[in-house]
Amino acid sequence: MKKVVFLLTSTLFSISSAVLAQDNKYVPSWNSLRSHHTPQWLMDAKFGIYCHWGIQTISYEKGKENLSNEELLSQFKGENFNADEWAKLFETAGAKLRGIQYTKEDIRFTVNGDHLYATCLGKPDGDLEIASLNSNFKLRKGDILHIIHLGSGKKIQFNHNEKALVLKLDGIPLDETANVFKISLR
Repeated sequence: MKKVVFLLTSTLFSISSAVLAQDNKYVPSWNSLRSHHTPQWLMDAKFGIYCHWGIQTISYEKGKENLSNEELLSQFKGENFNADEWAKLFETAGAKLRGIQYTKEDIRFTVNGDHLYATCLGKPDGDLEIASLNSNFKLRKGDILHIIHLGSGKKIQFNHNEKALVLKLDGIPLDETANVFKISLR
């Protein structure tokens, strides 16, 4: 079953990457989708590898299945991770499609109890605006009590308006790869 899910996910990412890579502008309609032509480089690629590595991988270890996100995060060190080794492995394997590119605007969410965890992939430049959490978005438990940057434990000043939830990040030591913000709800 895992192999089927992996193959389906790989195929979907391949197709979506190919669509984005083309110069044509697409609109959300069946006619627009039907006008898509698969580029030759994708037809020739035949094999791709996509990975997702995060705190949830620790929960796959025996005895760690029921840990909270905070407990998982405290154990997520990556001390043996070497991106160059992985890239070389993918290249040696013949993968023509590798990974998923992301920017600091890519934010992933996880809910645990009265907390919403926002993971920003990349290092924000200045304040972080999370448009999907604007004041018109009804949070499950109501208003925001406070926000903490989990990498430093520092409390974050914020502004919650109709445009976005804006996190004030001056003086916060941010990571180049990812930053997790624990949003505590009332």
